Amino acid sequence: MYGIGCANRMKLTNFFGCLLLIACIYTCFAVAEEALETKADAKDPWTGTWQSDRYTEKYIQNGTVLTGQYILTSSDKSDAGSIKGRVSEDGKTVTGTWEEAGDLTLVLGDDNRTLSGTRAYQIDNEIYSAIYHDQIMDGIWNSENHTMSLYQENSAVYGSYVSLNLLTGESGYITGTISEDGKKINGTFVESGNFSFTLSEDQTFFNGTFTYGNGKSKELDTWNAVRIG
Repeated sequence: MYGIGCANRMKLTNFFGCLLLIACIYTCFAVAEEALETKADAKDPWTGTWQSDRYTEKYIQNGTVLTGQYILTSSDKSDAGSIKGRVSEDGKTVTGTWEEAGDLTLVLGDDNRTLSGTRAYQIDNEIYSAIYHDQIMDGIWNSENHTMSLYQENSAVYGSYVSLNLLTGESGYITGTISEDGKKINGTFVESGNFSFTLSEDQTFFNGTFTYGNGKSKELDTWNAVRIG
């Protein structure tokens, strides 16, 4: 009887020991996961893609400086431009300007997943939600002279570009089509020209060319860029 009782107590001890170990492991993973999520949310929470009923916008936050580009959510992709702003000390408010000559104010939600804002020429409050694309060309790309925000819908690629030289450079928008294998993008851009991009195997950069102008006077030049966001 003593041996049986001792064995039962040992089994119970081992059982509760296993439960305690499982609980500890679960707690450690939960704490680590929560810490990672909190860290990810706390670091530059404005960086990313945001969408409202009217606009799709991409922002890059660098400390208190916010830069970005917007494009209409509708099928009319010609209304595109850039945004520049300053992030408040608490990280919740951005005040700045948008390219169509107006002021804007954006307020980040407590969940870091929604924002609301107003801009010149627009009375009602615009509500945005963070979106996460998994299309090949979605992202922000830097070339020698421009920063581009590109979006992909099925085989269509569109977006806007802003000159890195705000004093003398020109900004515009592009529309194109990606090949079935996802390696080549051909299309047109405004100011006025054609482009052809070839995406790298790891999808971190592309090399390309563009022609500027029309007819016999058009010139061929390189247009290479790396993905930064």
